[in-house]
Amino acid sequence: MNRAFSISLIIAFIVMGCSSNPPATNILGTLTSTSPTIEHTIKPSYTETVTQTPLPTATNTPEITPTFDPATIFTRTPSTEAQCPSIADIQNPKFPQPDYSVITFRDNVRKALDFLNQGGNPEILINAMRSAGWLGRGENNAQVKDLTGDGVAEIIISPSETYVFGCSDAEYQIILSVDNEGIAINSEQNQIVTVEDMNLDGVPELVVASYECGGANSGMCLVGWVYEWNGNQFAAKLEISMEGRQVSGAQPIMEVKNTNHDQLLELTVTGGILGGGDYSYYFPWRQETYTYAWNGSDFVVQNIALSAPQFRYQVVQDADRAALKGNYEEAIKLYQNAIYGNYDWFSIERKQYIIDNASGISNSSEPDPDHNEQPNLAGYSFFRIMLSHVLQENSEDAQLAYERIRKNFSKDSPGYDYVTISENFWGEYQSSQDIEKACGKAIEYAIEHPELLTYLGSDYHNVFQDIMYEPEDICPFKK
Repeated sequence: MNRAFSISLIIAFIVMGCSSNPPATNILGTLTSTSPTIEHTIKPSYTETVTQTPLPTATNTPEITPTFDPATIFTRTPSTEAQCPSIADIQNPKFPQPDYSVITFRDNVRKALDFLNQGGNPEILINAMRSAGWLGRGENNAQVKDLTGDGVAEIIISPSETYVFGCSDAEYQIILSVDNEGIAINSEQNQIVTVEDMNLDGVPELVVASYECGGANSGMCLVGWVYEWNGNQFAAKLEISMEGRQVSGAQPIMEVKNTNHDQLLELTVTGGILGGGDYSYYFPWRQETYTYAWNGSDFVVQNIALSAPQFRYQVVQDADRAALKGNYEEAIKLYQNAIYGNYDWFSIERKQYIIDNASGISNSSEPDPDHNEQPNLAGYSFFRIMLSHVLQENSEDAQLAYERIRKNFSKDSPGYDYVTISENFWGEYQSSQDIEKACGKAIEYAIEHPELLTYLGSDYHNVFQDIMYEPEDICPFKK
């Protein structure tokens, strides 16, 4: 994430009177409702509690999804077998220890190559680097493996930058270097994640992670790459970046694992919770996990998952994400959780309280809950349950949901606006059987009453992670 962009958003927040910005992630559970037809009267209070079970992680899958069929796995033609210098008995190399005056390995690369080209044993080189402190605690930061498919192993080291030494014309050369645009880092901040044939094409991928950032976010910016030999050189099959820690407080992390139980391996990247002043200004935060999968030519985003929600509005947003993906049954369960579950509350006053306490401005007590939040989010959820049944062409349950929202909200009570939206939608849909036209009636009302969007997701929520609602988001379907 661009730090200048973050600063500009903070300045804009201050200009608006610190009333519209969102960080932390506590994990609460959710309710498993016994029936989608339970009648429940919504009261404008925040005292309702029910038994709940842990909420499944929310997911958000983008439009790009892998289409690779494992049945089409192929084997790449190996490179011409390389010749390396014959091993000779030569003096072990000596490297200076990394310190504040020598913090990158690039000045020592020539010494390493000279040792290898005189017949030095690769394992002796690695031991010498490790003894000097260049390879840190990471066992993966030095490996001898065949990356090019020619039957001859390359030497992969990651002391600060990452280098791959390969043989050509009986001489070791640098065939790949990854230095993260020259940023001075050490072996603890630059890591070989794995060397493994993730896509089963016969040639292993080299996965590298590098950490940066200073100040309050020290070490919390992750940049990563997946490289593969294409017969002539290494090609980057993926480049990613992630700013912000995990929910545990640990650095963001890249991992290679099988996430969907097929034959291939995926890459996951987890983090996304900013620290320092950003934490309070953009509260509340949720941990993000991106999953990248092979699609036949590259690794692409397959899924984005958020850690379980703490606040009621987050459950509503998770339900909306599920509905947009066509997972209507999952969406209905989440809407029910938002209606009946015992979730934490959020308001513009609570946001300001968090910001003031973080900056040391105020020692005042926490503000009282906004008792209008729960019924408004419940009203919206009732409407979207009805809409989800319509989208599934389940007219009987849609009718029941329509009757339920009209029964549970009295005129002029908080949340009653969603009764009006439901009536506008339902009347048009009964007449035209056209979801797009019916949604248009709901959107018209939201345009005339933009205050309805406040509780769903507005500028005092997390502008980096949350949905910032526009009238069209009330009913975005054209089916």
